[in-house]
Amino acid sequence: GTTFDRVRHSFTQSTTGIVANGAGATLDLTTTSMSKFSLAVIRTAGVATYTVDLEGSLDGSNWFSLGTVTGAGASAIGHVVDKPVSRIRYNVTTVGAANTLTVQLLASAR
Repeated sequence: GTTFDRVRHSFTQSTTGIVANGAGATLDLTTTSMSKFSLAVIRTAGVATYTVDLEGSLDGSNWFSLGTVTGAGASAIGHVVDKPVSRIRYNVTTVGAANTLTVQLLASAR
């Protein structure tokens, strides 16, 4: 292979069974720069409002909000473009009473 063969075009992460506020595991993008992100929040139980931030970092220590998904009825998705970072994660700031969430992240170069 060539260098091109080893370059990733996307990174994904899916976390199920979220019932408490807090940040998820870091998705490390240091091998391939990404600047297009999607954050999907799927409510699998409950009816309360939830809020989940997509956070980005350049160093893995300092995190900044890139976008927010808030749902009042059902599942929701948000997209962020042109904000290159080397790491992303979700941060549930409001899980909502009796809610259970699944959070999916996509980082894409395309």
